[in-house]
Amino acid sequence: KHAGDVLHNAKTAKTIRAACRGCTIVAGTTGKTDRFRKGIKNCVTPGELAVMVGNDDKAALVFGSEGAGLTEEELGECDVVCSLPASKEYPVLNLSHSVAVMLYALTAGGKKIHHYRPADRKKVAQLEKMFAGIIAGLPEVHDKRKVGKAFKDVVARGRPADDEVQALFAALNAMKKTLGKRP
Repeated sequence: KHAGDVLHNAKTAKTIRAACRGCTIVAGTTGKTDRFRKGIKNCVTPGELAVMVGNDDKAALVFGSEGAGLTEEELGECDVVCSLPASKEYPVLNLSHSVAVMLYALTAGGKKIHHYRPADRKKVAQLEKMFAGIIAGLPEVHDKRKVGKAFKDVVARGRPADDEVQALFAALNAMKKTLGKRP
């Protein structure tokens, strides 16, 4: 009600990546962490997400459809997954309530200032790609997808600063060179 201007100015995008271009953090939401093949690990609560997101962030909240929620692939496009648990009888909230809970959690704590500037999402994605490239060449790592996802999850939860990402680039480059010299 009284939101005609919001609808009039709304933009559409074909992918989550396109919709979230320019955002500093992208959070997918779910109420059912056990519905996927191996479940979703490393979910944060709305309160934990609120601590991660500073006032200087341009955050995107991604919600699925009312009936089906987000797919595993869609959640994979997000930096972090936020769980919205409900009760055993009603395990998920409807979409409007989920949006209300998330917006309240992100705004109720007052001003949040990071004491550092988190690295750009593109740079973090390059770091994840570099790590995946290194483990791809390691026959000792059996479940490369799982290890790559674990690295991505840890980095996303940590929200590293730009200089920390640069330090990890240097270390991964050195590892890559050293591994390239293996017999």
